[in-house]
Amino acid sequence: MKIALVYKKGKRDDMINYHPISILPILAKIFGETSHTSISIIFSRIPDWFHQVSLEHAIYSFIHSLLEGFNRHENVIGIFYYLSYAFDSVDNCIILQKLHFNGISGVLINLIKSYD
Repeated sequence: MKIALVYKKGKRDDMINYHPISILPILAKIFGETSHTSISIIFSRIPDWFHQVSLEHAIYSFIHSLLEGFNRHENVIGIFYYLSYAFDSVDNCIILQKLHFNGISGVLINLIKSYD
């Protein structure tokens, strides 16, 4: 296993601005295949109309669902990803090429490009 430090952003002389990554090609391939499958499953469950909804409406819908769950005394879970750090250690061009090669395009590619 090889560890490399990858510069993220900010002052280059501050260690907090570097991200350690391990070089494990086989794990990267497994992660890529798993991610592709997971993304396909997630996006296949999102209705077509959702992609045309504003951020304000999405937030309102989330809060509304959250409050309904609380009112019914249900367990409510929210999963959030801070994608900026997920892509710090890999060149974005490589990510975009691999995603495109695996059939991912459109809204998802634009979302990933927005974190550049």
